[in-house]
Amino acid sequence: MRLDERALHVKPVVDGDTRFSLLGITVAMPQLTGSHADVAAKGQFVRIRVSAVNNGRTSALLDLRKQQLLATDGKTYLPDYDAMTIKRQPEKIDLGASDLFEFDLWYDIPKQARPTALVLYGGATLTDLKDLEGARAELPG
Repeated sequence: MRLDERALHVKPVVDGDTRFSLLGITVAMPQLTGSHADVAAKGQFVRIRVSAVNNGRTSALLDLRKQQLLATDGKTYLPDYDAMTIKRQPEKIDLGASDLFEFDLWYDIPKQARPTALVLYGGATLTDLKDLEGARAELPG
């Protein structure tokens, strides 16, 4: 675990051929620092470390900017574009058959809000061509 990160002991979730495991979370970050920029949060930055495994026979195109964070304020948040870019996280991952990839999702949510769940999307499959359903992973309080 990173020094500022809390380990998550959450049951993995599956969307299509992709299995997601939530590894760690960091909340209440007022700013972030990248190689070329420092940015203050509008509220607070939340970073969630995720592992994705493609259990399918073909590649799975994961759109990281589609992964949704649910919070106690009743709102749904998409990854923060600036934070993801500054922290050099990819927009999409072409996850090969049987491949594993670990990445960070960065969100900017109000200071008083707390993350409650993630809805994760594993890429299009024959039964969900538009990748609309997703899998919900609850976050501990």
